[in-house]
Amino acid sequence: MTSIHPLKLPEIITLVGNFLPLWSQERAQGTGRLKLVFLPKTFHTCLLVSKIWHDTLIPLLWSYYEAEAMEVVPLPTLTRYSIHFRTFCQYRGCGSRALDSFGCRRVVKAMLSPETIEELEESRRMMKDNDGGLKELEWNGPTGSTLRVEDFAGLRSLERLKLSRWKVDGGQLWRVLEMLVGSLRVLEIDWLSGVDDDGGDVQGAAVTLALLEAYCASYGPDPANFVKRCPNLVRSVLSLDTGKGYYKDDNKDMARLADSLRTHCPNLRALTINGSIPPDQKAILIRNCASIPSSSSLLELVVDVQSMSKDLMDSILIHAQTLETLGTLTSTRNIMMEQLLQIPVQCPRLKWFAVHAIYTRESAWSILGALKAAAWQSSAMEILDLDAGDPSEAWVKGEVFMLKDLFASGPILGWYFHPKEGLLSYSDDGVFWSEAFARELFEAVEGLEKLRILRWCGNVFARSSFYDRAYTPLLY
Repeated sequence: MTSIHPLKLPEIITLVGNFLPLWSQERAQGTGRLKLVFLPKTFHTCLLVSKIWHDTLIPLLWSYYEAEAMEVVPLPTLTRYSIHFRTFCQYRGCGSRALDSFGCRRVVKAMLSPETIEELEESRRMMKDNDGGLKELEWNGPTGSTLRVEDFAGLRSLERLKLSRWKVDGGQLWRVLEMLVGSLRVLEIDWLSGVDDDGGDVQGAAVTLALLEAYCASYGPDPANFVKRCPNLVRSVLSLDTGKGYYKDDNKDMARLADSLRTHCPNLRALTINGSIPPDQKAILIRNCASIPSSSSLLELVVDVQSMSKDLMDSILIHAQTLETLGTLTSTRNIMMEQLLQIPVQCPRLKWFAVHAIYTRESAWSILGALKAAAWQSSAMEILDLDAGDPSEAWVKGEVFMLKDLFASGPILGWYFHPKEGLLSYSDDGVFWSEAFARELFEAVEGLEKLRILRWCGNVFARSSFYDRAYTPLLY
């Protein structure tokens, strides 16, 4: 029997190719924001090993098209290899190349943001050319454009859909959703105008999204009516603002929404509540979710609050025995970490706790004191994510160093700095801390034996034994 060298097997070559770098992050000139840049030099070198390496890796090299990151690639090259595109991303404002130049017919995931009528027609043709296999679609309409029902006629495999900036007068949204009931599992709606809130009757029959598991809505249909059509909803992200037509600034609207979730969504496990409604309104919604049997109560809760009232805290603690993820986002300047930490210490199954304070006057040292004083009753905590306190206070107490230099010789008290996972400094000079502050921070969480990720003011640290684990910020 003739043996074949492993590096001549396409399956092995494909595995190797998945480890080769294709992308880098750079700062955009002017804005300073991070952006992807297509840098396939190493990958391209491997293509030259042999014909089988070339033929196997070419589809991997060109499987992902990102317009901004690949703007330096000549159009003829993109056209030639577009048959391999599986993911297609063209963001608004990052330049446009004629989609009709591409010959992609195997796209599985598409993000399209046409800005003109001509680009809109091109995006429609691309959707039609790939309708048989398209599973994920994000479609941002040009200003003032009306969503057409017929554009979705062939998308029978679509599982994830995000729509934003479309006019949907006359019930178009419901008719589109009716066409997708056999496949749609995730729906995100943002800034739609003319939404019909009559309950979704299409030709006399109510639309039921039987497969929908996740729903995220901002400026969409009345959520109390919409979730009635989602019997298997597991995750819901709701933006509830006082300026919306169906919100009358009283407790009845929250009770109506809570009743819809309780009655029609028995499988709800994760709830995110954003928006400007007051804390007592959010407390009503959170509290009434507890009417779901305790064996199937909320596992994840994220809430945007202006202040943490006792009523809101008590509502969250109704779910204390089941919560595994808890996040709070606040813009108040008077956040009290000691008060907030009363919540997670009473949640024995909590693995992830996050506090993101957009503005705060609380001292970083008082936050450390609250961490040390917290009587943790749970050893389940794995991720502690704190964006609170004054970052400049990390300079106090002793000599300061750039964080990457502070950890250059190894971990501090068993913790590594994770520079690629955090929010980079606005300054090219990096982030400065004192070693004394770092040590006090890590000492404050010593009692959490299972803690593997600690994030403070955009800087991510990983315990030695978990350093290679992936990390995804909860609220971003």
